[in-house]
Amino acid sequence: MVKPCTGCDSALEVNRKKTKQLLPWSEECFTCEKYKRYLKYLESRRKYVEGGVIKSLDDFQKHLDKNGLVFVGDKIYSLGWVCSWQYRMIVDYIRRGIIRYAIKK
Repeated sequence: MVKPCTGCDSALEVNRKKTKQLLPWSEECFTCEKYKRYLKYLESRRKYVEGGVIKSLDDFQKHLDKNGLVFVGDKIYSLGWVCSWQYRMIVDYIRRGIIRYAIKK
């Protein structure tokens, strides 16, 4: 599916291409039917869904050993990325409730 904002009149023009990757977006972008269909399409292509919040380092370690993927916010991270994180950052994410289980559909 083609990105819906490339032909939109309210899209910003960057390097002679229309894009929505730069802010600010106009309010009409969030009510655009093409954009809603595109988000629904992206959601259907996902292989993993967000599960519950990871509450402890032990749960975090067990889940990574078993699955190898976690959600941070709305983005998925693999074991390779997570291993390069600082310990303090992981603890802070767990404390704030940002890290979630990644569960295969």
